Amino acid sequence: MVNYLKRLARGTVLMAIFSIYTCSVKAQDLHLSQYYTNNQFLNPAWTGNYDGDLRFTANNRTQWWQIASAPIQTNMFAIEKKIPDFSNELSFGVIFMDDRANMAYLRTHAALFSISYQLKVGQNLFRLGAQGGMTARRYDFAGQTYPDQWNYAQGDYSGSHGETFERYRNMLGDFNAGAGWIRTFGNTKVSAGYAVFNIIRPEDAIFSLNRRLPLKHSFNAEAAINTSSKLCVTPHIFYMHTARAMSFIAGTRALYQLNDETGIILGGGFRGSDTNGDAVIGTAGFLYGRLQFAFSYDINVSLLSKHSGHRSAAEFSIIYTTPGIYPSKKTIPCHRY
Repeated sequence: MVNYLKRLARGTVLMAIFSIYTCSVKAQDLHLSQYYTNNQFLNPAWTGNYDGDLRFTANNRTQWWQIASAPIQTNMFAIEKKIPDFSNELSFGVIFMDDRANMAYLRTHAALFSISYQLKVGQNLFRLGAQGGMTARRYDFAGQTYPDQWNYAQGDYSGSHGETFERYRNMLGDFNAGAGWIRTFGNTKVSAGYAVFNIIRPEDAIFSLNRRLPLKHSFNAEAAINTSSKLCVTPHIFYMHTARAMSFIAGTRALYQLNDETGIILGGGFRGSDTNGDAVIGTAGFLYGRLQFAFSYDINVSLLSKHSGHRSAAEFSIIYTTPGIYPSKKTIPCHRY
C-alpha cells in the first residue's frame, strides 16, 4: 500500500508537469531562456545577424530533473553563413533540434533551412527571412501507465489501459517567416523583429488526425547600449502568442570587455505569461576571442516550486564565429552577443 501511494503521488506530480509541458508545446514549442543566442530559432530574418563569416551555435537545456527521474532535454545546433554585398547581405543557415520529454515518452526532431536578406535604406537595416523543413515526433505509448490499468486490491498495473492513438509517429513539413529592423542611435543599437511559425498549418497526427498546429507569433526587441568603451548593457524582451496561450521573457544582459580578447557576460530576466509567473533567470558567461560560452539557471516561482525546490532548468550555450572574409563594416561590441 505504501509503494502504491508513492507511485500515485509521483504520478500525480508527473502528470501535472506533463500537462504544463503539453501546454507549453502548444503555446511555444521548444523554448530557451537564452533565446537570443540562436538566431534561426528566434526568427528566420535574424539568420546571419552577427559580425563575422561562419557562425556555429549549440544550445543544451535540461528541465525538471529535481522532480522527474527522466527530465525534459532540449538540444539545438545551428550553422549560419553570410554573403555580404557592400551594404546588403544574403545569409543561409540550417538548424537541427532534438527535444526529449522523457517522462512523457515524447521525442521531437527537426531540421530547418533558413535564408535571409538584409537591405540598407538610409540609416536603417531591414531584414526578411524564410525557413522551411521537416519535424518528426514519436510517442512511446508502451511506456505509459493509466488509472484503468491498476488493480487497487493487488497493487498491480499490468491490466489493459484502454487508451488508443491514431498514430505513434508523425512526420510533418513546416514553413516559417519573419522580418527585422536595426538602427543605431549614437551609442545605442536598437533592433526589433517579428516572426510567424507554422504558416502552412501542418497536421499533428499523434494525438488527433484532425488537429492542425496553430499559427505561432513571436516578437523580440532589444537595445544594445555602449555605456563606455568596455561595458555594453542590453535590455531585451521576447513575446510569443499562439491560440489562447502566450508567454514572455524580459531581462537585461551585460558584456564587460576585460581586454580586446576577453569579456565577462552577466544577465538576469523573468519568464511568465498572462496568467502566472514561471521563473527568474540568471545568466553568466565569458567571451574569449571568437568563442562565447554562457550558462543560465531558472529559479522556478510557479505552483510547482514547492516540488522542485524553486529549481527548474539549467541551460548552456556555445557560439563560435569565424572572422569575416569580406571587407568589414563598423560594428559595436554587443553585436556579437
